[in-house]
Amino acid sequence: MRAASRKYSTPVDGLAALAAKYAADVALIDAGADQLKKLEAAAGEADKRYGAAAAKLSAARTKSAEKLNKAVNAELAPLEARARQIHDPGRHRCGLAGAAGHRPRRILGADQSRHESRAR
Repeated sequence: MRAASRKYSTPVDGLAALAAKYAADVALIDAGADQLKKLEAAAGEADKRYGAAAAKLSAARTKSAEKLNKAVNAELAPLEARARQIHDPGRHRCGLAGAAGHRPRRILGADQSRHESRAR
């Protein structure tokens, strides 16, 4: 008993209380390990719920994006058709389109002249 008293720096009468304290500490450590296992299980369940919720949200966002894409394409289709009509190279923009004998003017480059016979 005296050797244990010296080892743990406590009087012989305090050894019983020290033993009880150490037993309580060991029980707390064991309970902490059990609590850690419970927390790890809860974290795993939370991770599964998060994954399911994220997949559901992703599917909803994809569906909404497809719906928005269809709506935008429906709005843009008439505008694109009108733009193609306006920028049609065969379309004449002068007011004489369809007039008898009308033919579109050629656009002359810098090296060309209106009267090629005079330029020579």
